[in-house]
Amino acid sequence: FAHRRNKAAANDAGDAMRNHFGGGKGLGGVALFFTLSASLFSAYSVEGIAWEAWFKGWFATRWIPAGVGVYMGFLIMAPRLNALGKLRGYLTLSEVVYDRFSAPNSRHQLTAHALRVITWGCLLLPIFCYQISQFVSMGKIVEAFTAGAISETGGVLIFALIMIAVEAVEGTDRMIKRAGELCRSNGWTLLKTAPADHDRRADVPSIGVSTVHALSQAGGSCIALGAGRVILIDKDAVLKAADEANIVILGVDTQ
Repeated sequence: FAHRRNKAAANDAGDAMRNHFGGGKGLGGVALFFTLSASLFSAYSVEGIAWEAWFKGWFATRWIPAGVGVYMGFLIMAPRLNALGKLRGYLTLSEVVYDRFSAPNSRHQLTAHALRVITWGCLLLPIFCYQISQFVSMGKIVEAFTAGAISETGGVLIFALIMIAVEAVEGTDRMIKRAGELCRSNGWTLLKTAPADHDRRADVPSIGVSTVHALSQAGGSCIALGAGRVILIDKDAVLKAADEANIVILGVDTQ
């Protein structure tokens, strides 16, 4: 919603980060309320509370009054924070606290700095715990759906890698570069495939010579392609480039 609103020049905040995280100038109080609510109880409502209810029974219903209470707080805060953010350029709550307790509101400017750091920590801790709970929940779901074939830890690692890969939605070559920065031991494998019901009219999964070069520069050693689901653009050139870079290309059954 905010992305569509930001297409208008009048809603451009003049800063890519503010446009992305703050919705630019096109994010109103109502949209901010739903954004805050979704950020708090989004995926955990689907996976976390479900398995908790399965194992702990009625104890999981505590999320109902807790959620309603938090939502009501958001409903009161969102319009005010939205107005202040647009008026004074706030992007995070730590900026609100810093501005509120800066001189002359405080005798020492150090007080404002200290409170900003404390606010940042108070925001970071629950976010960290929330993110960990998300990963644990997904790990449990993967373990249950695979009848133990993939452990809870394996499920957590899989979803962490998926999250890293799709965060920027940046294309294969850029994703390979970023994967190389994270997999510093080198020798890693790139897997590219598509679901069985993937509509090729909208998107055709493919790799080319540039993919091989990008993988080589990033320290990868193998490209695993879904058999019959990924196209090699200029196959001969791709295979030649792979041989020169000592990269293995193989097809895998992704059923």
